[in-house]
Amino acid sequence: MSESNPWQFISSREVYDNPWIRVREDDVFNPGGGRSLYGWVSFKNQAVGVIPLDKSGNTWLVGQYRYTLSAYSWEIPSGGSPKDKVFWTRPGANSKRKPACPPSNGPLFSICIYPIL
Repeated sequence: MSESNPWQFISSREVYDNPWIRVREDDVFNPGGGRSLYGWVSFKNQAVGVIPLDKSGNTWLVGQYRYTLSAYSWEIPSGGSPKDKVFWTRPGANSKRKPACPPSNGPLFSICIYPIL
């Protein structure tokens, strides 16, 4: 089986752009030979979530109405940050806590667990 790209690129155009996302549409021939449109969504920031824990292991959630869900939602505190911002450092200069996993070079987000001391 060949690992070369079976898709044939024809053209590309930007469909939408705002401060948070960019949407691009590519005109291609798919592997079966048919003409297709392929949509790409590029996020301009990285997602950042915080799971606050106290010494007893308690945590907190925030509640807010989510427009896209048309519902109220309870969730961890979260937001966005520039993609080049690095968060994978120790929580405090004198802290003995270290991340239980290294940072990922993966797509948009990484999960890292801090042990409760």
